[in-house]
Amino acid sequence: MRKRRGRLAFFGCHSGPLARYDPAMTPWSDRAKQWWLCAAAATVFTIACGAVLMRYRAPEPESRYASPTQFSAERAVDSLTVVQGAGNPRSLGSPANAEARRRVVTQLKAAGWRVRIQKKLMCGPRGLCAVVHNIVARLPGPFLEPGVLLTAHYDSVPAGPGSSDDGHGVGAVLEIARNLKARTRTRRSVVILVTDGEEAGLLGAKAFMASDPHARRVRDVVNLEARGTTGPSLLFETGANNGDLIAAFGRGARRPITSSLLAWVYQKLPNDTDFSVFKRGGLAGANLAYIGGVTRYHTPLDNLAHLDRGSVQHQGENALSLVWALANRAPAHHDSARHVFFDVLAWKIVQWPVGATSGLLLFVCLALCLGAVAIARAERLRVRGLALSIATPLLALLLTALLGAGVHRVLASKTGTPFVAHPWYGTTSAWLAAALGVLISYAVMRRQVTRAELSVGGWLLWTLLGALVAARAPELSYLLLAPALVACLSLGLLAIPDRALSRRAQLLVRGTGYLAGPATALVVWLPVIFSLYDALGYVALWVNALICCFVLTTFGAAFHAFASRGLSVHAGVTTALTGAVILALGWATPQSTKEEPQRVSMALHYDADAKKARWLLDASSTDLPPKLLEKGAFGTERSPAHPWFGGYSGEVLSAPATIKPIAAPKVKLADSRPESGGTRTRRMHVVSKRRATMVSLHVPSDSSVEVVRVGGLRITPWVRDGFEMYTYLGSSKAGARFEVTIRGEQPTRLMVSDHTSGLPKAGRKLKSARGKAAVPSQFGDATVATRWVEL
Repeated sequence: MRKRRGRLAFFGCHSGPLARYDPAMTPWSDRAKQWWLCAAAATVFTIACGAVLMRYRAPEPESRYASPTQFSAERAVDSLTVVQGAGNPRSLGSPANAEARRRVVTQLKAAGWRVRIQKKLMCGPRGLCAVVHNIVARLPGPFLEPGVLLTAHYDSVPAGPGSSDDGHGVGAVLEIARNLKARTRTRRSVVILVTDGEEAGLLGAKAFMASDPHARRVRDVVNLEARGTTGPSLLFETGANNGDLIAAFGRGARRPITSSLLAWVYQKLPNDTDFSVFKRGGLAGANLAYIGGVTRYHTPLDNLAHLDRGSVQHQGENALSLVWALANRAPAHHDSARHVFFDVLAWKIVQWPVGATSGLLLFVCLALCLGAVAIARAERLRVRGLALSIATPLLALLLTALLGAGVHRVLASKTGTPFVAHPWYGTTSAWLAAALGVLISYAVMRRQVTRAELSVGGWLLWTLLGALVAARAPELSYLLLAPALVACLSLGLLAIPDRALSRRAQLLVRGTGYLAGPATALVVWLPVIFSLYDALGYVALWVNALICCFVLTTFGAAFHAFASRGLSVHAGVTTALTGAVILALGWATPQSTKEEPQRVSMALHYDADAKKARWLLDASSTDLPPKLLEKGAFGTERSPAHPWFGGYSGEVLSAPATIKPIAAPKVKLADSRPESGGTRTRRMHVVSKRRATMVSLHVPSDSSVEVVRVGGLRITPWVRDGFEMYTYLGSSKAGARFEVTIRGEQPTRLMVSDHTSGLPKAGRKLKSARGKAAVPSQFGDATVATRWVEL
């Protein structure tokens, strides 16, 4: 005898007790509807992925012949080309740095801005001091105060020309300066600040906030940065009270990409930009950057050839729209409270005050309860079934965590660097691990729960997690509450009886009830999933897998229907085999190429006292070029990197070097000057015979040296490898003058070094053996000469 169908017979749901699936009890039309649910879920997933990939990319650059009031990436790059000149690195204190400064000033004056140079000695937190030269320009408005600050930095790291970091920002600032001049006058004054010494410890921004009069006349700042050479522009950091700024950004930007998640994550990272200084100084505003192509970041490949004009266009458009909006606000206007915010497909921004998150959570809970009650009136919802429907996603997450950890362990054993030339092997393997975990968990649970219970229980889990996140980190609450809100509002559609709907309406209504929440989850989460590697690299593989799994569990009803058709085993085996093949290919594929190089810096260290030299090789990577290791006869024993400044690692491999003697820095000592408290001060004048712009003192941590000053400023040392390091960047002709305060009368010894970029001629063979798939980074290849001095 055939069992009687309940009022909610859609997708094989029955009003009676949960029974084992029997095709004879289910009309063919119900099985067809189950297939339709699987197809609809796959369609929604495909469309969402395609929409995100299309929207979250940089726009096409505008021609140099565009309207003068419109931002043109081509004109900005033309300005940058002039600033860069021969394309040499513009590190602080270098001749290229001074020439770039002169060219920026020339272009600003040609655009009609009043320009001046702020010159000041500043010291950073890592024992580094320098005289910075900031470029300051102002365009007055009817209301002079408070103004808007537009800023970028014109210095680069010694390893590369910095066309993206932050040459693109300089070019964009010059183009915006011309745009503002061509437009009507702004209500508030606009100040342009092109800082020096950002790469040396944010020195230019600190000098501006410390002494420039305009620092007290501005309230909002727009900062341009980059951590790569391509990708869309992201508004990734704001000031504390950001509600009005985010609203203005959403109204003015053609393709706004931002979220409070970006700002929250950035605060947890040990990274800083000039905006960090302005933010600590009480200024509001926005920090903009693009982060794609990170393998070329801080390397020689950060050049004009690899600079994405589309990224410059997006960055410049966003900056111009923000500056224009902020400069035309009422002078007495104040920003509203801190907001939760996110963009929807780079189209519109959704935001609400942090304080309203609890109200939103209550509304989601109410919608969930009403939807569950409506479904319960049409179909039985069991407590056991709801409990298992919550346990099913948790089981999927557990399985995915194990599989994702295995993927990360396999690929991490191949390289010690977080970014590689072909990341899609790792990310695809992580996504397949997530799919496999979901397939297994829903196949196991398919006989224990109904699809209606999976929908109610699954979104109950999202709501509970949303409550937890809202209490601890409300900026992240939108990731859970936005999909849960849409899903819970849609649950009531599942309670409409089949007899009240036409056959076509059944498909539409039930599909909306089951898939509206998952579609929203994809729109919210896919931008995070696709950008996670660019943000964190291979370190985030298992995190990526967990996030993918969590999002896929929202399709629980579709996976349940898929498992009911008996296809989970075949799909699981296919997914596992495909993932294994891709993982094997990822492990076997070279981790670096000419266009996506490995970071391998080298240095020559010459000990003038012992008259010995050695080659030093950055040991941060586990797969160093074999030809280089063989050519340089580098051993396997790792040693501290002191006094070498290059690379990312604190350890190096060393090999003896046979070269001609290198001139060590010359040190002139003044007489000791006794002071109160049993201390004395010695003055040191260090001059580099090799015309180095970087000289350092390396004081053993157990020495009697108490304080080191430059120009009257006390230096905070950088403690590394048992030494306290004090560095001065500046003119190679004048040298560096240090004041060293020593405790007691006993002599003390310290090391003096000077540092020049590049290797001598004897290093040509090593550079050749490094290969084209490896490049220097950060401080780059260097030659360091040291000697000991007794005080």
